[in-house]
Amino acid sequence: MIGLVLMSLMKTGDAAAQSACEQPFGDVGTAYYARYETGRTDWEALGPLIARARRCFGEARTAAHAQLYDYEVSVLSLQRRFAEADSVIGVFFADFASVAAPDVVARMHLRRAYLYSRRGRTADRLHEYAQAAAMMAELPPREAAQALSRMGTAYRTVGDFYTAQRYLTQADSIFSALYVEDPVQYGPLLGRVRLRRAEILIHEGERGDRTPADLLRRARPLLADALRLIPPTPAEAYIRQQALLWMVLMLRLSEEPQVALAYAEEAHRLNRLVSASYPVGETWAWRSEGDIHLDLGNHALAAAAYERARTLAQASNELGEERQAEVGLGQVAEARAVDLAGYRQAEAHFRRAAALAERRRASFGTHDWSASAWESAQKPYRHLTRVLLKQGRPAEAFAALDATRARYLRDLRRLASLQNRLDLADRVRLDSLNEHLYEVRYALGARDLPIARRSELNGELLALQRQIEALMEFAETDPDSLDVSALQRSLADNNQVLLSYFFDEESAFVFVVRSDTLLAVKLATSEAALREDLAQVSSLWSLDDPEAVASAPSFNLRPLERIYDALVAPIRAEIPSEAALVIVPQGVLSRFPFGLLLEAEHPPYEYATAPYLFRSHRITTELAAGLLLETTSVSERALPMLALGRSRFGGLRPGPFRDRDAPRLPDLPAVEDEVRQIHRRLGGLEALNETATEDFLYAHLGEARLLHLASHAFVDPILPLYSRVVLWGSSEGNDDGTLYLYELQGRAVAPELVVLSGCSTARGRTRVGEGMMGMQYAFRAMGTRSVLATLWQIEDAATVDLMDRFYVHLRRGLAKDEALRQAQFDYLDSHEGREASPFFWAAPVLYGNTDAVSLEMPAPSARLWIPVGLLLVVIGLALSRFLRRAAHG
Repeated sequence: MIGLVLMSLMKTGDAAAQSACEQPFGDVGTAYYARYETGRTDWEALGPLIARARRCFGEARTAAHAQLYDYEVSVLSLQRRFAEADSVIGVFFADFASVAAPDVVARMHLRRAYLYSRRGRTADRLHEYAQAAAMMAELPPREAAQALSRMGTAYRTVGDFYTAQRYLTQADSIFSALYVEDPVQYGPLLGRVRLRRAEILIHEGERGDRTPADLLRRARPLLADALRLIPPTPAEAYIRQQALLWMVLMLRLSEEPQVALAYAEEAHRLNRLVSASYPVGETWAWRSEGDIHLDLGNHALAAAAYERARTLAQASNELGEERQAEVGLGQVAEARAVDLAGYRQAEAHFRRAAALAERRRASFGTHDWSASAWESAQKPYRHLTRVLLKQGRPAEAFAALDATRARYLRDLRRLASLQNRLDLADRVRLDSLNEHLYEVRYALGARDLPIARRSELNGELLALQRQIEALMEFAETDPDSLDVSALQRSLADNNQVLLSYFFDEESAFVFVVRSDTLLAVKLATSEAALREDLAQVSSLWSLDDPEAVASAPSFNLRPLERIYDALVAPIRAEIPSEAALVIVPQGVLSRFPFGLLLEAEHPPYEYATAPYLFRSHRITTELAAGLLLETTSVSERALPMLALGRSRFGGLRPGPFRDRDAPRLPDLPAVEDEVRQIHRRLGGLEALNETATEDFLYAHLGEARLLHLASHAFVDPILPLYSRVVLWGSSEGNDDGTLYLYELQGRAVAPELVVLSGCSTARGRTRVGEGMMGMQYAFRAMGTRSVLATLWQIEDAATVDLMDRFYVHLRRGLAKDEALRQAQFDYLDSHEGREASPFFWAAPVLYGNTDAVSLEMPAPSARLWIPVGLLLVVIGLALSRFLRRAAHG
């Protein structure tokens, strides 16, 4: 078989090279596959063989020569010479990809994805996986299925459950066919894939993104299959234990604790087989048993199980497991509490858990998967918030809650600032520390690792994390660190009231913060109830189809009265009549324009005269109260406005890889009127279609106070900095016309205000603590003080109308939130009936700072007038002399 493969590769290309190089090329292939088949590890012996074959091929570009690069990358990676492997891959894609066999190209994309994963470059890793995914048919079935499984795991890591499930389902299909032929070999592999698919469904059920009962019902047979297919052998015991413990969680969420207890006991029986190779499994098993006893009200048994889990986690330096055990102990103390002393005991456990979460967060840095990782570590803060409220300590509860919010955003903003300050030596050191960090993590992934060695490596991991933290200026956050007094002064200066909403499994609260007040008010609602009400307003908030856009702009206003009664009416007396509102939403509220709430009863389809909340108050949205205290200097900019728009797309597909199955982008004919009208109103610079390039943007962005982008925009809900706007490509340079937000990192660009009038530019994934991670989030991460973005796609004509009126009022010197409010008033005053539906005017939402922005051209300084005056004097004297001569002539 190996010989046939080698012969087929040698048939393509230069005949002389084929004849002369057949032997050295064959020697490489034989040596390579022999080591795979026998388990030999002397991979360094292939180096001279590869070099000899390459010398033979010389400059010839053939499929066989390209195959040598595949061999070399594999050999270098197995020797952990990753920098060299990366360099070889670069040469391959530059010079040989066009002649290589398709399966070789697919493998090279997969190998590059692995190298990117080592450096924490998740988005680049996913890019390579996307390229490889289109070529899976070129790989042997087992190799393709394993690659698809790795892709699914990678997307699961960043929280893109939809894409992860898609790849895992493809892997499942291939392994199922192979299982029929060889159940012994492929049963465990199929079982692992079904376990991963079940994990994703359970995660979604826990998050509440979709109907939990349906997700858990679908997870149950997948877990049952995994347990049927994965045998309790020493080689597979740790995977089987994982399947058992996921079954425990699924049964707990399904409210079947007694059945869950039986599976937990079986997981315990595997501890003897897995304790050396997978110590986390034993810790997890004890923690799961504690969870079950807590559900059953067996507090003493729960506490004992959590104590055992904590002891094991501390012995192996497993911060994540120790954190979760502390949370469990805090929940037991809270359940037992009958007085303040009991709640203080619970508080102590939750504070310790929060400190452990902070230590782990420091290791995430600003890797593009860290928002997903941090999301799973926030439970201690939510529990802490709740027990502080039970003790009647609202200010501390508010500070603890705000400590969880916009943390990833703040890290990204800090990184954007640091990138302009780190010198070359520090950047090299940072790269070295990250590489060392990966090496330690890789070592920790080894099976049969002695517990003492595992503990030692975890200690080394923590030391590296501390060094990276110091270099990147990341610091652990004290839950009490928010300066509430400074926040209240800021709110007083701007005549604002802040409303911060908090939902957990037990209760719902709103924190009301004014210049002289901070109180927490319990609300008689839940996230589930709010979702149901919003789904009745419009299909835009349908739980079954969260991306739906109503086919007709028919909004039912009646549920908006109920939502107002639940969220605002209980605190109405605390809001002064002239105060502006700053909303810090949670969960489903991030997808909804707060100003749309109705303050009184009103006919459900009479839109133009409805008593919307925005009629009474200016409203803006913020991701965390602490962001109001961040001071960012606004540099003097010569241009009031930079406006770019693209209206013609010529059937372009949205990419990012120009997917052939993706729908073509429609033209946006109203964009030209929108951009030209804005330019007439404000001056500055405009660029339309062919002139609206990335190069033009980069050339002028640093000069503009306001940036307006009007084109198709695509939000990456998982990796917000990979959100993109479609501009015009240039035939010169590297300008492909797609502006990725990460391309703005490291540039001193941040305008004071960015206006995004593309489709659903605010909408993205809602992450716990981070809010809506749409395009507005990405621009805020770049340092922009304010962003105006839309929550859903609206008609072009309505966009032009709203944007024009917004700029009219902004030019008058109004604050940004008031300018938006007046623009919406203007729209309602000039439309009625169906055209007055909130569908047309309520989508734009302001995020961030509300200060007025100057849109006047700066007056020239006095020093500039001196040379101008001298020049005029000279011209005047010359003209006078000329006229005198003419008179005498």
